[in-house]
Amino acid sequence: MNVLPIFGFRPVTNSSPFANPLCRAAREHGGHHRSAPPPSERRTVRAIYLSDTLADPGTADHVRRFAAAGEEVRFAPALPLKLVIADAALVLCDLPDPVAGAGTTTTLFIEHPALAACLRLAFHTVWATARPGPES
Repeated sequence: MNVLPIFGFRPVTNSSPFANPLCRAAREHGGHHRSAPPPSERRTVRAIYLSDTLADPGTADHVRRFAAAGEEVRFAPALPLKLVIADAALVLCDLPDPVAGAGTTTTLFIEHPALAACLRLAFHTVWATARPGPES
């Protein structure tokens, strides 16, 4: 079975990552497991968070729980958008909504292999320069 990775940019939010629709979608596609899946079903899960994520104790706790569940974590000073890429074609992105006004976003679900491949390249570019966390 060819299992492809799940990647995500995760800017820090005031809400729980478990309430975030992007995180829920990643988990529904195998991104997070309560117990370790068999090797044939394991997926690589990588996330890049904003550097100041660990300054908030609640959010830092969620990041630690995701890391304990096997998520590979890095931190960057800035991220272009919220993004989840699952398998070879599924993309969820949360973009600022220019029509609705400041502080609002529109979440897009796109199933397109070429777009997913392009965004995976963008993710890997940021991953290469992002720093591991203090507990990594």
